[in-house]
Amino acid sequence: MGRRAGYKHTEETKVKMRRARLRNPVCYWSGKEFSDEHKRNIGLAMSVVLVGSKFSDEHKRNLSIAHIGNKHSEETKEKLRRWANSSEGREQRVGASKLGVEKRGQRVRSYPKGISQREKKLFRNQRYRASKRGAVGSHTFEEWEDLKESFGYMCLCCKRFEPEIRLTEDHIVPLSMGGSDYIDNIQPLCRSCNSGKRAATTNYRDILREGGEEIAD
Repeated sequence: MGRRAGYKHTEETKVKMRRARLRNPVCYWSGKEFSDEHKRNIGLAMSVVLVGSKFSDEHKRNLSIAHIGNKHSEETKEKLRRWANSSEGREQRVGASKLGVEKRGQRVRSYPKGISQREKKLFRNQRYRASKRGAVGSHTFEEWEDLKESFGYMCLCCKRFEPEIRLTEDHIVPLSMGGSDYIDNIQPLCRSCNSGKRAATTNYRDILREGGEEIAD
């Protein structure tokens, strides 16, 4: 039976409702149905509340373990299987994998100069590891970007380009052999070529210039 139009709860009833909601929010909201407008308002309110919010370490841990141990029902599993085997599911999986390859090496528009914070964090970690190993000198993120751009975002070893591959910093003279961390000792190689080079001192920058190869724009 619905509540009468214009009916208002007493203050005492409101206090009891608040206490019940705080004691067991799951039971309090269980079975209640909201209109679409009410759901939209709740979503908007939560988005405003969460912007800039900082959670305690305990709350973060609770969020991370909230879904541990949850299992889908057999009905839900069957629905997921049917969707995954449907044409729509297959197209979405293929599209997602292609999108990952296409985006690899692309600049991110939402960041200054199109550089993501993840790229900068990885760069800072590399400089930290180089300094811990006692490397002489250093270089800036801008110098690394300029170096890649000067070679047309190409791996100097296999001659493949981003976004087909992801360029990494290779020390021409390895740090283990006393090489510096200055930009003059850095060359852009893909991960595969960088790993294959190992402790060699091959200078692909000089090889490329001596060969007179043109860099594609």
